[in-house]
Amino acid sequence: MSDSRYIEVAIHLPVFQTYTYSVPEPLLLQAVCGRRVQVPFGRQMVAGTVLGEATACDNAEIKPVAAVLDDGPLFPATMIPFFRWVADYYLYPLGETIANALPAGDLPKKSAPPVGKIPKDAVGDPILPDTPPDLTTDQEAVVADLVSRLDAGFCSCLLAGITGSGKTEVYMRVVAAALAMGKTALVLVPEIALIAQAEHRFCARFGHTVAVLHSGLSRTERWHQWSKIARGEAAIAIGTRSAVFAPLDRPGIIIVDEEHDTSYKQESGLRYNACDLAVVRAKLSDAVVVLGSATPSVQSLHNATTGKFSKTYRMDRRINRQPLPAITVVDLREQQARRGPRAYISDELHRAMAETLAQGNQVLLFLNRRGFASLPVCAACGNTIKCKHCDISLTLHKGANAFRCHFCGYSRAAARGCDICGSSSIKLLGLGTEKVEEAVKQLFPEASVARLDRDTTTRKGAMLRILKDLKNRKIDILVGTQMIAKGHDFPGITLIGVICADLSLNFPDFRAGERTFQLLAQVAGRAGRGVDPGRVILQTYNPDHLCIAAATRQDGSAFYDQEIAFRRQLGYPPFSRMVHLHISATDPAKAKARAREAGDCCTALKNSAPAVFGAVEVLGPVEAPIHKLASRYRWQILLKSRSAAAVKSFAARLLAQDGQRLRKGGVRLVVDVDPFFMM
Repeated sequence: MSDSRYIEVAIHLPVFQTYTYSVPEPLLLQAVCGRRVQVPFGRQMVAGTVLGEATACDNAEIKPVAAVLDDGPLFPATMIPFFRWVADYYLYPLGETIANALPAGDLPKKSAPPVGKIPKDAVGDPILPDTPPDLTTDQEAVVADLVSRLDAGFCSCLLAGITGSGKTEVYMRVVAAALAMGKTALVLVPEIALIAQAEHRFCARFGHTVAVLHSGLSRTERWHQWSKIARGEAAIAIGTRSAVFAPLDRPGIIIVDEEHDTSYKQESGLRYNACDLAVVRAKLSDAVVVLGSATPSVQSLHNATTGKFSKTYRMDRRINRQPLPAITVVDLREQQARRGPRAYISDELHRAMAETLAQGNQVLLFLNRRGFASLPVCAACGNTIKCKHCDISLTLHKGANAFRCHFCGYSRAAARGCDICGSSSIKLLGLGTEKVEEAVKQLFPEASVARLDRDTTTRKGAMLRILKDLKNRKIDILVGTQMIAKGHDFPGITLIGVICADLSLNFPDFRAGERTFQLLAQVAGRAGRGVDPGRVILQTYNPDHLCIAAATRQDGSAFYDQEIAFRRQLGYPPFSRMVHLHISATDPAKAKARAREAGDCCTALKNSAPAVFGAVEVLGPVEAPIHKLASRYRWQILLKSRSAAAVKSFAARLLAQDGQRLRKGGVRLVVDVDPFFMM
C-alpha cells in the first residue's frame, strides 16, 4: 500500500538502484516528484531527485529526507518514464542520468532579467515580428498532413527535403498548429552555430514563448531558460542535443533538424543519441516526431524503406525555384606542385572567386580542419611535434603563436622548437582554415575576408556577429569548418569552394563515407539560395570515390543503394547493433592487463550461456586508434550482434558481474551503446 510519507529517490551517484526515504511532516508538501532533495547515504549527505511516492519496506531502517533543495519541480512527472528508459537503454545510473539532464550548478537566487516587449538576439539587437510567407505546393502538402496527425497519437516521420526547399517554414507552421491545440513543441538543431538563426526565426514568429537551451549559455542563463520552460512560460524549446531533456509537459510535436548530424551523439558522461531519444520521447508522449534533413542518415533511410517510420515526405524543389548548384570537380592529382598562396587554391577555383567577387557576390571556402598547419615536423631530426598527453600531432595556431592539441586542449609556445633536438627549424606541413585565410588575403587583398571556426567564436556573440556581417554583405569571402556547412541561409553566396574533400574519407570508421557524402552535399547547398544561381568547385584527390562521385552528381539514392549493400554484406548497422567498451588507465601496463581481463570476462560470459549470447561477436581487446589520449592509455572491445536484445543483455550482464572489479585501481570502463566514434 502506498504511503505519501515515503518517497522513491534517485541518488546523483553511480548507483543503479533507487532508494526509499521517509519524509518529515514539515516537508510533506515540498518533497514531490521532480524536486531535488538532500538525503543521508552511508556516512555522507548527497543530492537526489524525487521520482514519486514509495511503499515502506518491511524490516528496513528508512532514513528521513534532510532537506528539499528546490522551490518547485524541475521537470514534470510525465518525464520520469522517459528518464527510466534512458538509464536502462544506455546502462547508466538513473540518478546520474537525471543529473546530466539538468543544468549544471544550483538554481540562481536572482530572478530572471525582465523581459522586454520585443525579443532580442545574442548581441542585443531586436528581433522584429515576421510575416509568414506563402507556402509552395510541396510545403502545403507536408504541413497539411503533419497537422492532421497532431491529435492521432505517436507518429514518426522523415522529411527528406533538398537544401533550400523550405523545411524550416514547414516546422514553424506545424509548431503553430500544435500551440493552437494547447500543446508544446521541442525543436532540436545539431550545433550552437545554428541556434542563432533558429532562435531568430522562431522568436520573430512566436515571440517570448520561445526558450533556448545549449551549452553556450552561462549557468545562470541556462537555469533561467530551463525554469521558464518548467513553469510553463515557454511553449517552444529550441536547443542542441541536451535540449531533448527540456522540461516540457507532454510535447505535441518534436522536430529534429539535420537529423543525420553526428553532433546529436554525446561523447562523454551519458553517451546518448538525441535523435534516437527524440523518437522515444515522442512515443512516450503520444506526440509527432519529424526527422528532417537534405541528406538523411543511412539508418533513417533504412527505417523509411522498411516501414519503421509512419510517413516519409520528400521536398525536391527549392522555394526560389533555383536549381541546385552546378558542381565542378578539380582533380588535385593533376595540379602542378605550387608554393605560396596558390598551393591550396586551384586555377579553376581562383578564376571562379575572381568572377564571383567582380559580380558583387560572396564566396564561401570550406575546409574541415582548423588551425594553420596540422603536421609540424622538425627539419633537423624529423621528429613530429606531438602532444605530451596524446598520440596526436599538435596543430600550429599562428594567430596565437602556439601549438595546440585539438583533443585534450594542451598548448605550448611555437617558439620553443623541437622537443627532441631543440632545433627551431620546424616544417609546417598540412593545412587548416587559418592557413587558407592567410592565402586568400594575399590573393585578394581588396576583399573583406573572415574566418568562422571554433577559434574565432570563443567569445559570446562572436559567431552571430560574423554571420550578421556575412548576411549584410560586409564580408566578401568566408573561410570556415563544418560550422558553416549546414542549415545556414546566405542569399549572397553564389560560389562554394571545397579546399580538400578527402579529409574525412580515411578515418577508421565504417561511417566515414556517409559523413563525407553528407558534408559535401550540405556545404554545396549553401550556394545559390538567393536570386543568382550557385556553383561549387570541389577539389579532391579521389574524384572517383563513391561518396565524392555521388555528391558531385547530387545523387543521394545511388549513394544509399551502394552503402546499404556494403553494410548488409559486412553486418554493420543498421543490420547489427553494437556496444563499445573503453578501458583506460594512466599506467599503460595496467590498462593493457585490465583490457585483457575484460576480454576474458566477455569470453567467459559468452561461453556460460551460448544459447543466449552465442550470437554476440566479441572483437578485441585491441589498442584504440588513438592509444594515448589526455594522459590515459586506451583499449577497446566491440560487442556486435544482429540481435539488439542479445548485445544489450550481454553488456548489462557484464557490467553487473564484473563492472566493479574492472574499474578498480583507477581504471575507467566506459560503456557506449550504439557508438558513433571509435577512435
